[in-house]
Amino acid sequence: WLMIRASGTEPVLRCYAESRTLEGARKILDACRKAIGA
Repeated sequence: WLMIRASGTEPVLRCYAESRTLEGARKILDACRKAIGA
């Protein structure tokens, strides 16, 4: 799963990912970064 959370105190988006494997979580986070242009 993936959760994207905006900070309430600074102009920051945080991406949290969970997967059965570390590689899977990294792939999710890479897709998140690409989607938000980070």
